[in-house]
Amino acid sequence: MSATIRLQPSGHEVICDSGDTVLSALEKAGYIMPNNCRAGACGECKTKVLDGAFDQGMVLDMALSQEDRASGYGLMCMAKPLSPSLDIEFGTIDALQKLFPPTSCSATSGRALPCGPIRLPTPLGPTARSSC
Repeated sequence: MSATIRLQPSGHEVICDSGDTVLSALEKAGYIMPNNCRAGACGECKTKVLDGAFDQGMVLDMALSQEDRASGYGLMCMAKPLSPSLDIEFGTIDALQKLFPPTSCSATSGRALPCGPIRLPTPLGPTARSSC
């Protein structure tokens, strides 16, 4: 059963396929969430869950304290939704430095720039060979 991950306060929605973690669903949809270990050990992906149920999986207390758990936080690298929808805090003022949702990038001129990989021309050209 897939679940809907609702990002608050924007209300954007991401589908989380059965068996996927919240982190992997966000990444598949193009969102970037800080993470390091992907194993519930570092706490880098700690996020407040506002509504819905999830299986936290095995995580270390040093990464997610009992107080954090009681306050509704979870580690998104291990969290798997149990309810049809899960609302998480994503993009709030205190999280803006760490969370970057996919949008058109904007230059100071106000023109939209494409986001994603930038292809640079090779300095030697397509037929040049390296002697290394």
